[in-house]
Amino acid sequence: MAKSKLLSLCLAFVLALSLAACGSDPIDDMIGEYEKWVVEVEDLAAYDEDAENVMTVEADLTREQFAGLVGHPVTIAAPASDGTTLIPTRLLAPQDKIYDPLYRLELLSSQSGAGSLLAFEKEDFLSVSVQGNLAVVNTRKGFFDKLNAFTNQLSPADRARMHVFSIVNTLALYPDIHRVWILEDGQRIEQSLDMIYLGNAFYPNPGLNLVN
Repeated sequence: MAKSKLLSLCLAFVLALSLAACGSDPIDDMIGEYEKWVVEVEDLAAYDEDAENVMTVEADLTREQFAGLVGHPVTIAAPASDGTTLIPTRLLAPQDKIYDPLYRLELLSSQSGAGSLLAFEKEDFLSVSVQGNLAVVNTRKGFFDKLNAFTNQLSPADRARMHVFSIVNTLALYPDIHRVWILEDGQRIEQSLDMIYLGNAFYPNPGLNLVN
């Protein structure tokens, strides 16, 4: 009981951090708010009514730990369920992940079933390296066959193009990334997905993005 209440307070607190308006130094402001919160839950944290356990609250989180909790908006381009367009979707990412392109693809993968229909999952993406203005995405072995089997059973055929460009357009939202090259297990994919040859790097196609 007490533990669940404390967990709820913790989750509410992290959400409040994500949505808080930024002042002159938002991290310092949030640390101050956290210290006040610790005092408010002290009695609750010290007593567990379901078991005779004493719980403690750590009141000395570092600035770096707080930075990891603060949510920052990032945008991904997820394919719509009808396969005809990409939907720019804003999500929250920890501060230490906002410039991590691999994490951006993990966020994209998480949108399957959330108004989108995706063939891939976060485990399909092994790494993303940026070389100049080129992002090289390395996918796990079997990625092409999985994507090909998924898109072949769906209509319209645009689904294949939307899956490819959901990766490309999502990464191209970084200002320094102008092209995206997709590999499988470190090797060039010398095959075509619904007449889209995957062996070369792609430039983004902003025209596929839905404009509100």
